[in-house]
Formats: sequence, C-alpha cells, structure tokens
Amino acid sequence: MSAFSSLPPEQQEVVLNSPALAPPSGVTPNFSDPPNFNAGCYAITSVGLVISTICVLTRLYAKCLLIKRVRIEDYLLIAAYGIYLGMVYCMYRMCVYIGFEVHMWDIRLRDLAGYLYILHIGTNLYPTFIMVSKVAILLDWIHIFIPNGKRNYFFWICHFFLWSTIIVYTAMIFVDNLICSPISVLWDPFVEGSCFSRLSCAPLEALWHPVMDSSCRDPRTLWKISTSTINLASDVFILTLPQRVIWKLQLPIKNKIGISTVFTMGILAIIASGFRVASTAQLQSEDTTYYSASLMIWSLVEMTCSFLILCAPVAPRAWKSLRSLGDVSMRPWVRTRSNPTVDQLDPPWAPIRNVLHKGPDYRKIDYSHPHAEKTNSSWPVDHDHGIMRTNEITSTIEDRSDSMVADQFGRIHPWVNEC
Repeated sequence: MSAFSSLPPEQQEVVLNSPALAPPSGVTPNFSDPPNFNAGCYAITSVGLVISTICVLTRLYAKCLLIKRVRIEDYLLIAAYGIYLGMVYCMYRMCVYIGFEVHMWDIRLRDLAGYLYILHIGTNLYPTFIMVSKVAILLDWIHIFIPNGKRNYFFWICHFFLWSTIIVYTAMIFVDNLICSPISVLWDPFVEGSCFSRLSCAPLEALWHPVMDSSCRDPRTLWKISTSTINLASDVFILTLPQRVIWKLQLPIKNKIGISTVFTMGILAIIASGFRVASTAQLQSEDTTYYSASLMIWSLVEMTCSFLILCAPVAPRAWKSLRSLGDVSMRPWVRTRSNPTVDQLDPPWAPIRNVLHKGPDYRKIDYSHPHAEKTNSSWPVDHDHGIMRTNEITSTIEDRSDSMVADQFGRIHPWVNEC
C-alpha cells in the first residue's frame, strides 16, 4: 500500500488540490487561468506541421512521379512523418490539458501525472524520430554520391555512422524507459518505486514538502544532457560529411556553391539542437513543467529541419516540374482572356475536325516530286483549313558502345572515382 493511499479521504483531497510545487515568496498559485505560452505553441507547431507536410509531399512527388524510383529512405521518411504527427499531437495536448509553459505551482498535484505522462511520450518520440530520420538522410546521401554502389571511403563512413546511430538511439530509448521501476514512477508522484540514481522517492516528500528534495528530481536529467550533446555532435558531422565530395567536383565555383548550399540545410538543425541542449540543462530546476516546454519546442524545430534536409536534394526538380505544369495549365486561360474572339470563331477542336473531314479542298503530295504538290484549281487562296502540306521524316537509331556510356557516366558523376 502506498503512503498516499493510507491517508484519510479528506486529507487526500487536500493534497490533490495543493500546488504541485511550492510557489516563490509573494506568488499566489493560479489554477484557473495561469500564464502560458499556448498561442506561441499553436503557432510554432502549426507552422512546423505545414513545412514538414510540404517537404514530404514534395519528395514523394519527385521520387514517385518524376524520378520513378522509391528507395528505403523514402519509406523511412513516411515512418518519420508518422512519428512527427505523434509529436505534434503531444504539443497540442499539452496546450489543451494544462497549458504550455505553465509554472509548476500553477498546477494542482492531481493534474501533474497527466502532464508528465504526455511529456514522457514526447521524450520517447523524439529519439525514435531522430534515429529514423538520420538513417534516411545517410542512405539518401549514399545513393546520391555513390550511384553505382562503389564502396569508397564515403560509403564506409556513412555506413559506420548509420549503424552507430541505430545502436546509440536504441540504447537511449531503452534507458529512458528502464531507468525506474516501475516505469510509472517517471510521471506519477504517488507511485513508490526505485531508480538507478535514487533508492526511492517517497511521495510523502512531495506531499509534505512541495519543494522536492534533490533525491526526488528526475533521474534522467544528466542522461538527457549527455544524449543531447551527442545528438548535437552527430548533426555537425552529418552537415560536414558531403562537403568534401561536393568541392572536389569538376564544376564552376558558382555551381559548387549552389550544391553546397542545398546540403547545408542542416545548419538549422544544428542551431535547434544547440538550443535543445541548453533547455535540457535547465531541467535540473524543480519547475519541470515550465522548462520542459522549451525542450519540446526545440525538439519539434529540430525534427522539422530533418524534413528540410531530406527534401532539399529533390526540391529543385520537383518545383521546376510543378512550375512547368502550372504554365501549361494557364496558357488556355491567358489566351482566352487576351483575345476572347479567337475561341469563338475557331474553337480548340476545329483543327482536329478539319483534318478528319477532308472535303473538296484536300490535297495530296506527289511522292515522285517531293516538292511538287497536286492542287485543285478551285483551291481558295485565303483558305485556312485542311491539310496544306505533308512531309515524310525518316529517323535512324544508332547504338552507342559501352565505352561511350562509361565515359558519359564518368562526366556526370566525377566524384565516384575521386572519393
């Protein structure tokens, strides 16, 4: 039996309605309408959702309809997007349940467990997403810079880092969930249990002394700071990995700068990861609900940047295709608006109708004299319809040797032999 359940019902109600943390001197808890950052949370989360959705649709459009080759990284992209939606749900849920960036003394103790549980789900979704997205990025870069599967130094570095990412982030997920027994100790202040960094955290410490003793703080804080630092280092490594290959290409300096810029989208992820490290360090404070909000924000921003990295290599081709489709679809409308009488006098299907209906004005080419035409004496000079002339075109197909194909491949992918 837990210590809380042994209390009388009247005393239990008093404890449940008390602040989850003792307020600072001169501050009165506000349970009804506490100060929050809900508007900012809704705005940042919604913008991130729109950007990530556009990136995913752009890449799938390019890979499925233009390149017509879907690889394993594209399936990982879809899985990462599903995890991202789960993170978005956690952000919205935190705003609705209690409020985003609310001080702990403005939350009743009875509501704390629900908030911390949502936070626990988010802290599990983040490393899972980072693992899946980084594996997808590395596989994508292997297929971009090593199109023929040549196993050079770039290939082995990417694969070493790929498998290291899987191992490290899998270990992070297991440690985050197995550090305490039972696992509900991580979010329920009324559950007695033990963690690796403390023998016990009796709920009575929180009940009689709302400012919890240091032994009752989140045992994962130091672990989170370490993992956040590792994640920042890996972001820097992934950003610099393709730059050496790009700058060895036999291209004008202007083109190298353009290609390098496409692959530097990771700078945004590095910035977000740096702020996330700083936010993680603030979790050492007892005001967990307030400082964990900024951690969630920067986690979402970093996750959004991962979609930008995956979308950047195919975005130019996708947007160029969409722009050309837009130009084609707009031409009939522009022609109609600029000269409305043309379509009325000569509808779009008129040429097809006139070709199918030969009429008395149809003329045939004399193939014995290619430049002479058999004409009808009654042919009107100002006639605009009918077949005016037919031509014969002969095309030939010439085979290219394997050496020519190999030479062309070398010109297109010069980094394959240089890496």
